[in-house]
Amino acid sequence: LGHDLTDIIFRAQIVDYEGFCDTDVEEGSGGEVEVMMRLSIEIELGPANTEGGGIFEYFVAIGDQDANLLAKEQFTTEFVFKGKVNRMTTIEDPIQFSNIPLKPGQFGEDFTIYVGFQLSKDELLYNRRQNLH
Repeated sequence: LGHDLTDIIFRAQIVDYEGFCDTDVEEGSGGEVEVMMRLSIEIELGPANTEGGGIFEYFVAIGDQDANLLAKEQFTTEFVFKGKVNRMTTIEDPIQFSNIPLKPGQFGEDFTIYVGFQLSKDELLYNRRQNLH
């Protein structure tokens, strides 16, 4: 991991998502929630990228209203740029979480979906330093 802009291999950001939640019973009376979603991720090559591609990990997690983590999955995306292209948007495969318990009195809006990049400690520290300016 470098320390200035010329050391960047690539940049990626989550730019859009689509999805839905479904329950197997009427909300408020218990049962289970199913979550389906798909992410769009924009990737841009950096000056230090000599391979024309790369790999990164991201996660999707579900939390309840008490901030308890109910489910989390990590995903890996590998990408390759062809020709002189240096930016692209990838649409990821659909993500599905099933069998999330819905207690009596709970509704779908009682859950939060978290999406982010799975970073190493060095990457996290680098990003935190960038946000200080």
